[in-house]
Amino acid sequence: MRAVQIDRHGGPDVLALREVAAPEPAPSEVLTRTAAGSLNPDWKTRAWEVGPPLPATLGWDISGRVVASNDPAHEVGAHVIAMSAQIATGRGTWAELVALPGHLLAPAPATVPLADAAALPLAGTTALQALRATELSVGERILAVGAAGAVGGLVVQLARLIGAHVDALVSRPGHEQAWPMCWTRPGCCARSRRAPSTAASAG
Repeated sequence: MRAVQIDRHGGPDVLALREVAAPEPAPSEVLTRTAAGSLNPDWKTRAWEVGPPLPATLGWDISGRVVASNDPAHEVGAHVIAMSAQIATGRGTWAELVALPGHLLAPAPATVPLADAAALPLAGTTALQALRATELSVGERILAVGAAGAVGGLVVQLARLIGAHVDALVSRPGHEQAWPMCWTRPGCCARSRRAPSTAASAG
């Protein structure tokens, strides 16, 4: 199978597409054929001297179809998403086949194209962790900074599901997509007056 790997840390030029051995799922693991991955902290793994031993396959997020399973919670043929926590597990997702512990997988959303669902695991987990830390409840009000980003946009949507009132802050013009996700007041989304390079961002 093919995988995107690095032998050393550096810029994009260190990325290499290679033929590597396909993984075999261990007990309680699931083998997924990749539909899509995403770009999240992968550039840090590539550029900084952190992460698993080299050579390493990059990638944290994956969406795909289960092709072999040693976990009864995930049947062959099911569409799933997962975050590999690549630095901790050493398992990268930029590969045609990925074996991960079953508890890292979740059913892919039925209403979202499988390729798009690959952007959800890490950003969604981060948004959930942030909201749980705030102990946000119905009727409370929250300011989502970086509401047009991946994490910020999910914070806005999850906060609304909780029943909170949401104000959203974006860094520059052209982020009108954040408005419909916001609270019912049309003017609840504001643009930061700071330069994009210094504006706070949640995603």
